Amino acid sequence: MGHRSRVLTFIGVLFVALAAGALGYNIGLSHGLAATVPAGVAGAAPYMFYRPWGFGFGFGPLLFLLLFFFLFRVVLWG
Repeated sequence: MGHRSRVLTFIGVLFVALAAGALGYNIGLSHGLAATVPAGVAGAAPYMFYRPWGFGFGFGPLLFLLLFFFLFRVVLWG
């Protein structure tokens, strides 16, 4: 197995692990929200939960794309 295959396999496993973690987190969050609402009380479901940290002033997606660009540059062109 070559160096490039090992790196791509590692990246694939990392993405699967992140997806499984995000799914598990969302399942736990949904279960916790459902468990805290008393039975028989009709409440309004929140549109979004509170995020005090925001999204990084709009630079988050740009930095994410740049990170992938540099990672794939290293993987593909050595």
